[in-house]
Amino acid sequence: MKSEILSAGVNMKTKKNSVLVVDDESEICKMLKTFFEEEQYEVSYALTGKEAIKKFEKKKFNAVLLDINLPDIEGTELIPVFKEMHPDIEIVMITGHPTKENAIRALNNNASCYIEKPFDLNEVLTKVHKLIEQRSKTSFQGILQESAKSMNAEGRVKSDKLLPFKIRKAIKYIEKNYMNPDLRLQEIARFVGMQPNSFSNLWGKEMGIEMVNFINGIRIEKAKTLLLKSSFYVAQIAYKVGMTPDYFCKIFKSKVGASPLSYRKTNSKL
Repeated sequence: MKSEILSAGVNMKTKKNSVLVVDDESEICKMLKTFFEEEQYEVSYALTGKEAIKKFEKKKFNAVLLDINLPDIEGTELIPVFKEMHPDIEIVMITGHPTKENAIRALNNNASCYIEKPFDLNEVLTKVHKLIEQRSKTSFQGILQESAKSMNAEGRVKSDKLLPFKIRKAIKYIEKNYMNPDLRLQEIARFVGMQPNSFSNLWGKEMGIEMVNFINGIRIEKAKTLLLKSSFYVAQIAYKVGMTPDYFCKIFKSKVGASPLSYRKTNSKL
């Protein structure tokens, strides 16, 4: 039944992506939770918008399955709230009362896609999986391209598919925990099951860039999105990406060529 997804060469059981289901029908929430957990997703659910926001404040999710009609708030009104908190979240709108207006409103508010009830579970799984994979691929390639500027003359960027498993595992861990200001080589090496010195040598050989520069590259990319898509102060953004304000401004200018405020002023459409 789910072979179509796996046939693309991606084994979903190796994934540990997280999904938040927001629907006032508890049976639908439990059904989706059970189904996605069978595919090794981490799943939480909320029956109201207020409950969903609380869960969002405590955990970062890869995707949200969001019902339009909630008892306390219109689902479409939650989209900008979620996007401000986590700009790279994928939001899939679900409704049992489909109208053209609802669809337009959801997509105009930057929802990723729109699904009508009753829905096919495999269709939902396929859509969510593809959205997360595409987001991950885009993020990874973007970071590597930015990081390439810091590599030596002989360095070269490898496709993620050519990198050793433990390097790819470390990159996923960094992408998930970049906001931790104490993220260090020792922690990452322990996560992938290697001694720090051995992992440092492997990283340098495969990536051609110091790990701290790679981590900062991810942080700066996340910060650029926040600068353009949110109204947070620069200091707030610095802390959100795991850096002190002074260090953040220094690294941002060295990588982007402009201060955070100048970058926002030049590129923001807010």
